[in-house]
Amino acid sequence: MKNSTKKKEKSNFTNIMIDLEEFKNYINFDANHGVCGSINLGNTCYMNSSIACLSNCSELTAYFLLKEFIEDINYDNIDGTQGNLAKEWYNLLNTYWNSSETEGNPKKIKKIIGSKNKKFKGNNQQDSNEFMTVFLEILSEDLNRTSKKIYKELLEQQKEETDLEAAYRFWDSHIRRNDSIITDLFHGLFKSTIICPRCDYMSITYNPFNILTLTIPDIRIINQRHNKFSKKLKKRKEKETVNIYYVPPFSLKQTKKIEIEVYKGMTLDEIIKEIAKRNKRIKISTRNLKFVSVLNKKCEKFLEPKMPNREEDFIFAYEKENKDDSYYSIPIYLCDDEKLSAYPRILFINKNTSYNDFKKKIYFLVRKFLINPFYDDDENSDEEFVNDKELSNYIKGSSNYKLEQIISSFEKEFKLLKGNFQNKKDYKKNPPYKIYIKKELNNSNSNEFKINEGMYDNMELLSNNGIESGEDIIDTLLDNILKSKEKMYLMVKINKKSNFVKSDVTFDDCKVEDYLPITEEEETKAESKDEDEDEEDYISQITLDHCFEYFTEEECLEEGNEWYCNNCKTRVMASKQIELFYLPRIMIICLTRFLKEGKFSHYTKNNSFVEFPIENLNMEKYICGPKTNSKYDLFAVSQHYGSMGGGHYIAVCKNIDGNWYKYDDENCSPTSDKDICTEAAYVLFYRRQSW
Repeated sequence: MKNSTKKKEKSNFTNIMIDLEEFKNYINFDANHGVCGSINLGNTCYMNSSIACLSNCSELTAYFLLKEFIEDINYDNIDGTQGNLAKEWYNLLNTYWNSSETEGNPKKIKKIIGSKNKKFKGNNQQDSNEFMTVFLEILSEDLNRTSKKIYKELLEQQKEETDLEAAYRFWDSHIRRNDSIITDLFHGLFKSTIICPRCDYMSITYNPFNILTLTIPDIRIINQRHNKFSKKLKKRKEKETVNIYYVPPFSLKQTKKIEIEVYKGMTLDEIIKEIAKRNKRIKISTRNLKFVSVLNKKCEKFLEPKMPNREEDFIFAYEKENKDDSYYSIPIYLCDDEKLSAYPRILFINKNTSYNDFKKKIYFLVRKFLINPFYDDDENSDEEFVNDKELSNYIKGSSNYKLEQIISSFEKEFKLLKGNFQNKKDYKKNPPYKIYIKKELNNSNSNEFKINEGMYDNMELLSNNGIESGEDIIDTLLDNILKSKEKMYLMVKINKKSNFVKSDVTFDDCKVEDYLPITEEEETKAESKDEDEDEEDYISQITLDHCFEYFTEEECLEEGNEWYCNNCKTRVMASKQIELFYLPRIMIICLTRFLKEGKFSHYTKNNSFVEFPIENLNMEKYICGPKTNSKYDLFAVSQHYGSMGGGHYIAVCKNIDGNWYKYDDENCSPTSDKDICTEAAYVLFYRRQSW
């Protein structure tokens, strides 16, 4: 007998190749060659539909009919059936492919599955996707080439690892426990990215899957996100006025209070994009902002860009100094002897930040309130210092200086301060600022966030009068502020009595930006353009692409579904995104048609028609890993007709002879394309065009 399975290393994700052309030489087309029905054992149409789809998975069928499975049977695996399911599947396939019977009897298959999963033991109507999942899992255990499963805790992706290196590591761990033909053919890999809104910690893991479950999005959601018609749809919504306080890097430039009218329900990043679109003078990068809700002059919580705006939020958008995601966002409060500033600043540091760099960042934040003790118009006119007048102009936005020039000047000042400030008696006697960690007392009844000495216990962390020791202060700081059970604050206390603090210091430097709304003429043109647009362009049909876009979209884990951050040691409403890193040879897609509703878990069915391609489904744009061989062809569909209580499953499958057939329990007959893409499509089977 010709061996059509070539066991050789193909890639890091599959260990087996199957030549379907060689398998065709083995098939006797005078026999059934897979065109055979299945006996209904009593409400088992769900199982018969699944069996028809899997039988027409030629790669799996070739592996069984050519008896390649025999040497892979794992008789010792307690998670399997000691090879009983694999053997009965072989016997059933023989009936379907090598006999002249008009129907096969899956009674023994059902009995074995029922012995491992009680849900399928009786004659109640069940779900074809659930049956398929359980069947493949048990069959995989029967054929698992791994003799001993070793549990090993996997670390999330490390900073020194590339995505591919991390994916291989996760896949290798999966293979060490699940090495079978099922893994080779049906298993893929998700990339899961979760970002903590509190400390910006990013957790990346890679998780295996064998069936892709896709939500069918509401057509209204699809149109709302469709750029061409978003304006038309938003006009039908109620508007609201939103204030965003934009804080540039290091808080150096004037904070801008931007007032804008938007549609209710818009997310924070959509609002920022709307601001940038309407006012070209405001250059804001949505990818480089940290959103904070401020309440009673304190940082209440960090907000995710994908979160919808809430009317009660007092929102500040801080621009990061760089796009490095390893940096923590630490609120820092400026205050004098009497009260806090109008809003917190944000200090961006990570665990690699040195003690010296930490102090330097503090200096950059408070420098706008200070007089440079080293600048002299006469003596240092050639030095590359920014004088206080030019700095004031820069803060107001009327200077030609760039941020890099300002920072360069501050770098030199800080270096001189570090080496020479002890010679400045006034500076040493009355340092312009000190840094504290403050602990909030639970018995404080004041809504005003005050720092009067008698109201709290505090610890001086460092000051500009000579504390140089303690490189571990950064770890201590992060532990105290991010991980402490008590509420801790990083404070910078400005000493207005110092000769080096500007006399006109005010912390409340928010300014209403000169916002230029769209003119009436432009608004009229926009409305006319919308009215002239052809209504046929409006998206009226849900497609498989829409389902994938919805699946891979970033989401915010809401209250009640928080994520535990190992860095903060707390539960947070983090942002999460699932991406497709590696797709298998056989891609099974389940469209979620059955949904739970209400507190009594009542199920309803979504009968929406989803358009999907029969040939050349291109998955390249959804794959974030290796993109080779990303085109797929459909070869089987499990369909469900009717309602939850009285529905019926059938299958339409493309046989190895190239023709499509309808499998309706005992009946099997030729069919056409019109019976493939229907509103009954439930589970789709795609085959990658090449290995």
